[in-house]
Amino acid sequence: MEVLYTVVLGAALILFFCFFKFPYFLQDCRFMRKMLVVRSKRMKFREKTPFYSVLDCFLDVVKKQPHKPFILYEDQVHTYLQVDQASNKVAQALQLHAGSTVALLLENGPVLVWMWLGLFKLGCPVSMLNTNIRTKSLLHCFRCCGASVLIAGAGIVSFRPTQDGAKKYLPLTVVVLFLHFCQTYRLYVVCVFVCVCAGITVVLRRKFSVSQFWKDCRKYDVTAFQYIGEVMRYLCNTPKMGEAMNHKVRLAIGNGLRADVWQEFQRRFGSVDIQEFYAASDGILSFINYVGKVGAVGRVNFYQKVSSFYLMLVTVFTYWVFPPTSHSPSYCANDLGTCGNFSKEKASYL
Repeated sequence: MEVLYTVVLGAALILFFCFFKFPYFLQDCRFMRKMLVVRSKRMKFREKTPFYSVLDCFLDVVKKQPHKPFILYEDQVHTYLQVDQASNKVAQALQLHAGSTVALLLENGPVLVWMWLGLFKLGCPVSMLNTNIRTKSLLHCFRCCGASVLIAGAGIVSFRPTQDGAKKYLPLTVVVLFLHFCQTYRLYVVCVFVCVCAGITVVLRRKFSVSQFWKDCRKYDVTAFQYIGEVMRYLCNTPKMGEAMNHKVRLAIGNGLRADVWQEFQRRFGSVDIQEFYAASDGILSFINYVGKVGAVGRVNFYQKVSSFYLMLVTVFTYWVFPPTSHSPSYCANDLGTCGNFSKEKASYL
């Protein structure tokens, strides 16, 4: 019996030490389990030929749950099937420009979603232009994206007088289509198409309103939202109300949240799970604060540290075995048939 007590006591001490030394061990395990599930899905996607795109994912969701609401906008409900049908109409209307690069100058909303999907079905690369830019800045974007088709919304009223200027600087093959669509607030398309992969419902609004945010959350039974920049601070600066915690929001994900605003938000609006992340569309790494530590933009667990060290060793080895050829004072480019492009500064840092 004494041996059993000794074993139990030893196990308890080991567990206590592990939790003291590694306080986020359980969260790390759950996160890695999810990452393994995601990795297995990605490996299956890679087996698809020629590749598995967001459009393929969207069509699979349409087959699986065609009548599930995809976009809620004001009093309108657009199901996955309806969005698919609307994108088919876009593809039929623009089929003469299949494969052409298309520039979209549209204010964001449901129409932008099925416009993008319709163009994707035609194999058209899409460049989404900022609707706030005008004149030379706008023409610069046209030249950079190399678009031969321009689709502009009727809400961009100040764009019409610049058509002559556009024709002067752009190829004559440019086609300008003025489509009469409803105006909406600026939506982050990346978030929408992440929701497509998950097959969930997206709530859009005409424009962001601090005073109506929580009312909309209660109206549509919102359970998660994405924040950017100072959105959370705007919400914390609103007058205090008795029903501040009367909502179903359980997750907020985004970046740019200060630690003091983080604490104030949770104090006022309840224990919402805030997951701050850091990533870049042109980067190779991303971090997410899945443990909920206030003020942190992410967490690197033991496995990620080991894999990052391994990646660094491979990078250094590749750099010395296949030295890049310098073409400018600050950049390096590889010779044909060799591996990768490297920056001198990054290579010397490694």
